Amino acid sequence: MSSDSYRRWLASLDDAHLATLLRSRPDTVLPPPPGIIPLAGRLQLRASVARALRRLSALDLAVMEVAADLGAELTPVDRVAVVDSVVSRLGVPVDRRMVERAVDTLYDHGIFYGDLQLLTEAMPALPTGWSLLDARPAGDVAAAVAELPEDHRRVLLTLASAGGVGHSRDAAIDADPARPIPRLISVGLLERVDAQHVRLPRVVAQILRGQQPARVPLTPTDHDAAPDLQAQERTDASGAAQGLEFTRRVARLVEHLGAQPAALNKDGRPSARLTSTLAKALNTDTREAALLVSLGEAAGLLGMGLAAHVPEPLDADANYLAPTREADAWLESSLPDRWALLIDGWLTSTWAHWHEGRPLSGELRVEALPARRRHVLEQFSRLPLGASLGDEEAISDTRFTAPLFTEAPSDAEISALCAEAREIGVLVRGSATSVLRALLAGEDTADAAREHAPGEVSQVIVQADMTVMAPGPLPARLQQELELFAELETPGLASMYRVTEASVRRALDAGRSPEDVTGWLEGHALGEVPQAVGYLVADVARRHGTLRGGVALSYLRCTDESVLAEVLRSPAAVEAQLRALAPTVAISPRRLAAVMDVLRRAGFQPVAEDDAGISVDVRPEPARVFSSPRGRTQRAAPTVDDSRIAAAVAAIRRNESSGSTEPADEPDDHVAVLQAAARARRPVTIAAVDKAGRALSATVKPLTVSGGQVDAIDESTGQVHRFLVHRITSVSLN
Repeated sequence: MSSDSYRRWLASLDDAHLATLLRSRPDTVLPPPPGIIPLAGRLQLRASVARALRRLSALDLAVMEVAADLGAELTPVDRVAVVDSVVSRLGVPVDRRMVERAVDTLYDHGIFYGDLQLLTEAMPALPTGWSLLDARPAGDVAAAVAELPEDHRRVLLTLASAGGVGHSRDAAIDADPARPIPRLISVGLLERVDAQHVRLPRVVAQILRGQQPARVPLTPTDHDAAPDLQAQERTDASGAAQGLEFTRRVARLVEHLGAQPAALNKDGRPSARLTSTLAKALNTDTREAALLVSLGEAAGLLGMGLAAHVPEPLDADANYLAPTREADAWLESSLPDRWALLIDGWLTSTWAHWHEGRPLSGELRVEALPARRRHVLEQFSRLPLGASLGDEEAISDTRFTAPLFTEAPSDAEISALCAEAREIGVLVRGSATSVLRALLAGEDTADAAREHAPGEVSQVIVQADMTVMAPGPLPARLQQELELFAELETPGLASMYRVTEASVRRALDAGRSPEDVTGWLEGHALGEVPQAVGYLVADVARRHGTLRGGVALSYLRCTDESVLAEVLRSPAAVEAQLRALAPTVAISPRRLAAVMDVLRRAGFQPVAEDDAGISVDVRPEPARVFSSPRGRTQRAAPTVDDSRIAAAVAAIRRNESSGSTEPADEPDDHVAVLQAAARARRPVTIAAVDKAGRALSATVKPLTVSGGQVDAIDESTGQVHRFLVHRITSVSLN
């Protein structure tokens, strides 16, 4: 129980066991502890203990709970008795060897020590009212609470608001069974502490607060399967196909927001209509639009703020959601590298985009989300190669492996995180891809993506029905050029495009000549380009570019006077501020790009030209915002490697050999002893002083220890005493 006994146990460990303990508690290693005494102090810090408990499984915590009930916080208990009690109380079949391993795990974490004693700070480090054993399913509790009469419900609400423990003569076994307290005890909604006190179970308190506590499984799911390399290869291929297609959709979002950045509200966030607007523009649904926006921001491709550049006529002094400067380099990189950057950004994303709310607003930010995402995904990466896990199994495994770590996320959030992983291509039908395994192992994501993504192709198949098939991923520049004069019909690794009049006009509007389009096809086609495709390009070119524009700010010229006259009579002439300078020439005070855009929207087909009459691309430069620090992807904090562990063990041993291991005197921790006695229902003798300074002593059983006071019962008289902690001078076990 004492710190001195804990230090003696640490000093008795050999180097191998000490290294195992430090590896299990890495927060105590940096900087290396200079001796056993400092190490013991670090291991007993409640914050450090709480971090260790968050890494323990449900079975480990159940073993700890049983040990506390047997009084292990106060005196050593028998290991066999602990194992027997766990097996009998667990409520589900369990292998004794698993329980034995759980006991060893608690020793490895410094939670058990000596002849099986429980570290004093372990139970207080748990959430208030935490218990895994003998807990009823939340659904049964909710149904029982819903059926209660109003006066019974008021009793429970009063206890919930008063800390969960109450005093009542009706708590006695022989109390009138018709009264509320005995009835609530009989249906399992209250626990009898003794003849005069009751306690509200944590699950009941959560139901009363409107929460839905998750059922934590106490045994792991059996995933004993042999590795299947062929299944893993299929998983990797499917994941790469999905990942590269998702990358293409993100690129479309970046290009769209570059051309039409979204203005921010006065509070600096996008409007609530952003996802619906983007969904319509990208031909998708609002759910995917929200995912694309949040992931683009997390990967540093999108930013919010003052724009470095916006197309006219947008206000250059306003704030926008638009691509960052990093997006330009990303768009030019290879598909595997683009996919890898998205994966890195996604792993560190704090956006819970599946919730209701404005995109990229504070209400959707969950700072703990990266850690939760990593923990959920680890359930899949632990499986043998090629093995799979359903969402329900993933939820169960997540809650078993670290119930304290995952207490906050709901089942819906865990399912949403799995859905994200499938969307981005690192999870396929419940099976982890090699890219995901590499990511969680801390390896370079780009190397893994390049290894498992299909190779790029530089040639396409052009067919007489105006379709162009790319049999694999195209390099970035080739894909951008193809998408300029052809419409994407079927996305995927083997994508299908179609050449149309509209797509050819788009290329001509961008300054490409008919020869440029047909030349690209001839240079990258497998076989000859069908004549029908060449005829279509030539036919569109003959009817395209009758109007010629230049920067004067700016002019239109046309050899056909009737065409120019038609333009000047149209409403577009007013919007473009055109006026005739001659029968074949008109000028405007607006920039040429704006005039071209107005005329094209009105159904005309002008072409921009330079001073030599050569077609040029005057499309506005895409919008870009200044890079945001939020856009930088971050790797998980590095783990403490074996070299640091060895250095820490060496530093401890050097200090021991120098003789500087004498502990300093420490004050007794009365609160810890009283809390442990309350959990174990053990009587203690409390020595204290009253208001006048007179000494008093009482042998009592502690009930609750909170708020700087102790409520305890004298079992011989049934009288309840209250002690103020600061007036207690000593506490001794009976």
